Amino acid sequence: MEIKKGIATKVSNTIDVSGSGGRDNSHVETTHITTFRFDNQSIKLEMRKPSMISENDDVTVAGHFKNGNFVARAFKNNTTGVSGNNGVFYYLIQSVFVIIAMCVCIWLVYFGSITALLLIPTFILFLWFTYLIYTAVQNNRASQLITQSKLL
Repeated sequence: MEIKKGIATKVSNTIDVSGSGGRDNSHVETTHITTFRFDNQSIKLEMRKPSMISENDDVTVAGHFKNGNFVARAFKNNTTGVSGNNGVFYYLIQSVFVIIAMCVCIWLVYFGSITALLLIPTFILFLWFTYLIYTAVQNNRASQLITQSKLL
């Protein structure tokens, strides 16, 4: 995890709307994507809420490099005071539901009349749970780095 600070230039804001439609089962997720540059370094920020970063704002970001771009997990707009991250609480809540689903699967295998083949989806749920916890921890760590950078 790295931290970068600079003046945002070539700021671009877009949204990505995904999900499934239908009358009874509608689920739509909106991701706000902000791209900008620090000197010659491309920064990409994907959030559930708009990041409120404008041209020439003084910004601090924490994240990692991926395919030559810096992917930010948390940010602080030092010009406006706005900050945010990719969501710690969101991933933790999802992980609770995944644990419940895993427990139901295991209970059905051991106490129900369902075959042991149900352990395969349980393993897949475990992998998903691991990803969710890892992402929540990384997002929290990025937020802490941003907070610590204010103290320096």
